[in-house]
Amino acid sequence: MRLTIAAVFAAATIALCGAAASAEPCPVELRYAAETSSPGTFAVGFRALLDGVAELRLTLYATDGTTYEAELPKITLARPAVSDDVVLKMWVSDPSYVRLPPQAAPLEAATLDVIDPDTHGAVICSGNHSRWLNVDPRKSGPNRTPPRVDAERISDLTRALQAFSPASSIVAANPLPTVGKPDCAKPYIDAKAKEIWQAGYPARARVMGDTGATAVMVDLDETGKLNGTVLYERSGSSDLDEAARGAAERTTYAPEIFRCAPVSGLYLFRVDFAH
Repeated sequence: MRLTIAAVFAAATIALCGAAASAEPCPVELRYAAETSSPGTFAVGFRALLDGVAELRLTLYATDGTTYEAELPKITLARPAVSDDVVLKMWVSDPSYVRLPPQAAPLEAATLDVIDPDTHGAVICSGNHSRWLNVDPRKSGPNRTPPRVDAERISDLTRALQAFSPASSIVAANPLPTVGKPDCAKPYIDAKAKEIWQAGYPARARVMGDTGATAVMVDLDETGKLNGTVLYERSGSSDLDEAARGAAERTTYAPEIFRCAPVSGLYLFRVDFAH
C-alpha cells in the first residue's frame, strides 16, 4: 500500500498586488501552462468545479523578483473533463495565450484570481497558486495527480500548443512594481502529511481480491488543519474508497508554504491498494 499527497486546487490566502488577504478562496486552477513555439508566449488553460464565464487575473513571479500580471476576460469554462473515475465533475476552458516582455527572466510561480470587471478588477475570490515548474503536466512528478487526469491535461495541452499560430489572440503580461524575491531560505514547501494514518486493507476487499487506487481531496487551512474531505477518484471498490477516506481524515498535515507564507489549499491524498 502506497500513499502520496499532491496539490490540486490551492486556495490563495496571501495578499496579491494590494488585494485583500481575506478574499474568499474559490475552486479554480491553472490547469496547464507551457511555452509555445514563440519564445515568451505561453499556452494556459483553466479548470473549475463550476461551469460559466469567468474574468481571471493571472499573476506570474519571475526568478529575478519581477512580477507580471495578465487579465484574461471572458474565460469560458464549459467543457467537462471526461475521466470516468473522477467523482467530482470538472469544467475546463479552451486555451488562452499569454506573452511576457522580451528578455523576461524564467518564471518560478503563479497565482490566479477571479475578478469583477464591473468594479475595476476587484478580487471576487482567490484561486490557486502554483510552482511554475509543476504547472506543465508533462514535467510534473510521478503521482502528482491521478494518471487519467494527467493524461487529459497533457492531451489538451498538446492540442493548445498545436493550435497556436501568429494569428492567435494573445494577452500581454505586464510588469508590476517590483514585489521582490521571497525573503526566506525556503520560499516554497509542498504541503505534506506529518503523521500518516495507515489505511487498513478491508477484510472483504482482501477476500474479493480487490485492488486499486483511491484519491481523496483534503481541504487544509493555513495551519494544516483539516477542514473536510471529498472522494475524488474511485478505486472500483467502495470498501477501499472508505478505508482511504478514513485514513485521510485521521492523518495530520503541515501546510504548504508559498513565497514564504503558509497557505490553505485543496490537495489529493492518494492510497494505492495492492496485495
